Amino acid sequence: MIIEFANDDRGYHKWLQAHPDGFVLNVRKDYAPNYVVLHSAKCANIRDEYKVRAFGASTGRAYRKVCSPSIPELAQWARAHGRSGAPFS
Repeated sequence: MIIEFANDDRGYHKWLQAHPDGFVLNVRKDYAPNYVVLHSAKCANIRDEYKVRAFGASTGRAYRKVCSPSIPELAQWARAHGRSGAPFS
């Protein structure tokens, strides 16, 4: 199941804690297909402690997070949102 987080850092970080084996697409708020980056839910780049404290640092500024326990689901989401070729940068 795919869950998108925009302007919801608290919900996003709760999802990370509940799904440590999951995956996250970091995408721009406008869904620009030229920027889709896949991360493991364990990746320090998307779960740094300072981001939990800085309001909007994860989902409230220029980016949103698309989360799922499944890489194939995220690849399908990326293609459905205009990402052609390889599904991730």
